[in-house]
Amino acid sequence: MDAVSAGCLPSAGLPDGESAGQPSAPLTPTSPQAQASLRIAVAAILTPRTTYHVYENLAAYLEERRGEPVEVTQRATYAETNELIRTRPADLGFVCTGAYIQGCQEFSMELLAVPEINGERTYRSYIIVPADSPARH
Repeated sequence: MDAVSAGCLPSAGLPDGESAGQPSAPLTPTSPQAQASLRIAVAAILTPRTTYHVYENLAAYLEERRGEPVEVTQRATYAETNELIRTRPADLGFVCTGAYIQGCQEFSMELLAVPEINGERTYRSYIIVPADSPARH
């Protein structure tokens, strides 16, 4: 994943019956009545619950470090996440490379951070095709 940061907060919980195909309501910090000063968008590409757990520590860290509420909103797709960034209901978000390139072309999305693993900024992906696909060659 490229770009923009943060995640969901600890004691917010997930709505009952939430599924990966449905956008979820914003997950807010421990003080849900407070106006969030940092609004973060993330695509729930795994499942909403897994996405929540992946980002909760980072969001809690940001909230503690900033001393202000952080709100995280999950969406089902990167396109929906980009839309939140483009229209400004989110200040930043986590997106994949393709969504970042699209955001750059459509509304001048800017890169804030790129993950570095073992001192390298390397991106790896798999291209999976059927065994009889001409794309294998």
